[in-house]
Amino acid sequence: MIALPNGNDLVTMIGAVASGSGAPGGMVEINAVTGKFVRPFGPGANRTPATTAPKYMYDVGFKSELNRMVTTTFGEPKDVAGGIDVTSPTLGLGNEVYVWDMGSRRVIQTVDLGPGTGALEARWTNTFGEPVGYTNTPGTGAVWAWEDFDGDGVYAFHQVLTGLGIPADMVMTSDSKFLYVADWGGGRVLQVNIMDRLHPVITATLNVPYAQMMRLSQDDKRLYVTNSLLSTWDDDTDVGGPRNVNYGIYLIQADHLHGQMTLVGNPLVDFRTIQKKNGVGRMRPHQVFFDPDVVFPFGFH
Repeated sequence: MIALPNGNDLVTMIGAVASGSGAPGGMVEINAVTGKFVRPFGPGANRTPATTAPKYMYDVGFKSELNRMVTTTFGEPKDVAGGIDVTSPTLGLGNEVYVWDMGSRRVIQTVDLGPGTGALEARWTNTFGEPVGYTNTPGTGAVWAWEDFDGDGVYAFHQVLTGLGIPADMVMTSDSKFLYVADWGGGRVLQVNIMDRLHPVITATLNVPYAQMMRLSQDDKRLYVTNSLLSTWDDDTDVGGPRNVNYGIYLIQADHLHGQMTLVGNPLVDFRTIQKKNGVGRMRPHQVFFDPDVVFPFGFH
């Protein structure tokens, strides 16, 4: 859910249950106070993925001063909910990324990143007016950059990091100098210098078991990491599960001046011995949120 300039919230829907196939994905606008449905954002639910983009839906990134937004893929619920399909090289993940005219709420460019890429996060730089952003593709272990440096209105996509395990999340510093990548498959967090936009450099790595979703404090010093992706992926017996038993919230102190990361606690909050209704056991933390009283900028994830 992301705040819109009109005061409402935007909610992404990765699939349409009524369609049977799980496609297409879409977005809806809801009242930020009551939570009531206002209207579709872009194409409505009564459409076919073959005729109206987007077919896939996961994340949204805005660049309001450019009247542009980018949405990503992951995959259709029927293909990803059941676990990792080791018989399929694509794991049921999608291949497309979409560039939108934000004002008219329509897709103006569809980009194919290749079979089974499953683009997840959409992260524009925070530099005003800069036509640059990044997406991670867990299906192919890569990070891509998009840009419109020549100003022709068409965004070019470049694969800028490769050889990662399963890059599951990305967050960017407020000054747009560093990007953090959670490599769920590699069990690590990467600190990446992106000052040269199309030639990022990994400046530090830190082991965090099955690093998943991240939150970075507004002063760019504290990075919070959770480590459950999907329960069916965490414990997929087809690939030797259960793989992850060290569930928790991990805190990393970030040092950008020296290109370092330091783990505080291991983990900071332990989710392995949680009191439940019928005993004590593990729980799977997927996401962490900051105090809702803290005001964050428009478009903050």
